[in-house]
Amino acid sequence: MIPTLRSLLRSSLRAACIAGVMAVASIVAATDASAQRVADLFNSAATGDVAKVRWALAAGINPDYRDLAGDTALLIAAAEGHLEVVRTLVSAGADVRATSGGRMTALHGAAKNGAATLIDFLVKQGLDPNARTTTGETPLYLAAERGHLEATRSLVARKADLAALTENGETVLHGAALGGSGEVVQFLVGRGVAVDAVNKDGEGALFWASAAGHVAAAQALVVNKAPIDARDQRGNTALHGAAASGHAELVRYLLFRKATPTLENNAGKTALDLAREGGHADVVKAFSQGR
Repeated sequence: MIPTLRSLLRSSLRAACIAGVMAVASIVAATDASAQRVADLFNSAATGDVAKVRWALAAGINPDYRDLAGDTALLIAAAEGHLEVVRTLVSAGADVRATSGGRMTALHGAAKNGAATLIDFLVKQGLDPNARTTTGETPLYLAAERGHLEATRSLVARKADLAALTENGETVLHGAALGGSGEVVQFLVGRGVAVDAVNKDGEGALFWASAAGHVAAAQALVVNKAPIDARDQRGNTALHGAAASGHAELVRYLLFRKATPTLENNAGKTALDLAREGGHADVVKAFSQGR
């Protein structure tokens, strides 16, 4: 799956969960007078309204109810970065170790949000910085994927495993490449994460940054000696990825850094061929300027 598409799908799923949180009342019997209070708890957790969260808890609402997506109020509050709501729920006995259907922990949510202070709090509560989702992402991977430098630093300081791989073999540097932050890339490389590591499809971090159009991340990788003409299992290079996705600025940068424009993938296509097939006139122009 194209990395950018996967990220969009994740974002859409989270948006759907938050938008549909009022539907939580349906998990309580229609005759139960507390149904609205349960819905209020979830809404307040999502918006960070500590006073309303306390009101719902004082009314006797179980803090570990789950919404239709399988999330608890604590998981939602953590994903939205609301430290005081999380503190309040933990104090009320909420299960801090609860996970979603995808094995997302509160720490994963805080990492995606970039909430470094909340990360510190949750680790102190005993959450594992190396917990993995069903697809193998750690909190560190998700922080890097969202371009959150401070959250990334915080997790590394708390012994997050820099060598952890996703189920498809991606390193945390793949996540950083997709996140687009040159600073996060530089930080991770400085901590010893290999710039030439590839996933099960043979794709390196530079390919991901290039296909996603992230110039700063690609620059940081190239400066740190990522192999510019490395091929994935389909024979595509970073230049193929940038050209096929229509990223003219990245094509110009890769050509400036001596990427080889004549390399063909397994289908016999050069990066310029892919740009033409995709109708990316500005990319085609970038190739002529680069010669």
